Amino acid sequence: MPTITRVWIEEGCIGCGACPVTCPQVFVMPESDAEITGSARKDGITSPNLVERCDLNAIGLACSAEIEEAANGCPVEVIKFLCVEAPLAQV
Repeated sequence: MPTITRVWIEEGCIGCGACPVTCPQVFVMPESDAEITGSARKDGITSPNLVERCDLNAIGLACSAEIEEAANGCPVEVIKFLCVEAPLAQV
């Protein structure tokens, strides 16, 4: 199963509030636009992560399915993410 290692929000968020409902561990709405919460990022900063493109920490990594669901449900398609495949087990 792929793991999302980084998520960011492009410009154009309309502040609909869907992403924090879908994945509150990663997305917050401190103002009118969504942001990636510092508690899910390695750098601890809450921002859209558009400039920093910081990787997710263990909390964020555990939410890959919810992040993908939030991105797929975004009406303006501004939630973007980097996904990596899990390595195959050595036999």
